[in-house]
Amino acid sequence: MNKLRKKKKNLFLLPIITIVVVVITILLLYPSYIYNKEKELLAEEINSLITYLEPNHLNIEAINDITKSDITTGSRRQVESALEEYLLAFANTINSTNTIIDDDYLVNLLTVTNYQNDGPTFVKSKAYIKTTKDTLNSNKENFLNYTNKDKVMNFLSSTSKKNQVMFSELINEFISNANSTKELITAIDKLINILTTSDEILTFLSENPNGWYIENNQIMFITTDLLNTYNSLVAKVN
Repeated sequence: MNKLRKKKKNLFLLPIITIVVVVITILLLYPSYIYNKEKELLAEEINSLITYLEPNHLNIEAINDITKSDITTGSRRQVESALEEYLLAFANTINSTNTIIDDDYLVNLLTVTNYQNDGPTFVKSKAYIKTTKDTLNSNKENFLNYTNKDKVMNFLSSTSKKNQVMFSELINEFISNANSTKELITAIDKLINILTTSDEILTFLSENPNGWYIENNQIMFITTDLLNTYNSLVAKVN
């Protein structure tokens, strides 16, 4: 009789033990499942943003629309927030650079129209050159920082080591695919050189205000030496 009761008791306990084991297993594995699932969501978000981060197809409005809703939970929101802050900063730097590239004032610095309007002192043009070079140098530094794996970690505030690893892995994946960054840095260097030479040309003209004049929509010089110096400086722009 006692053996029968003991057997029935064991049969009764077996499903309870099984349930407890299953529950404990779920509780142990669930955080890892959520971690990996939300990491996948963030990777998908980055992939969906890459198209809008191309310099020729930059769309900050679309980036804001995609990133406005939270797709993670718990402390992983810190990772999401840091990623989105990083990507928006990246986008804004591209936008700033594109604005300069498309600026008509930059293109017209060395035109007869500008010589007539701002010469012979070129105060406005020189101020523009300084401000624009400062912006370009800042943008270049930003791009270099955005592709520096150590400095990028500054976007993430204090959080768990696991979340730091997630952020680092996602950022490194983005950096490895951000081929346009090198092209942007090259474009910035070229623009800075153009602006530097333009400043040299305008300085030359401002230092020789009586050595040149505009005639028939062309710049003319009173001596061959001045003409040769001007032509040699202009040749550096091309």
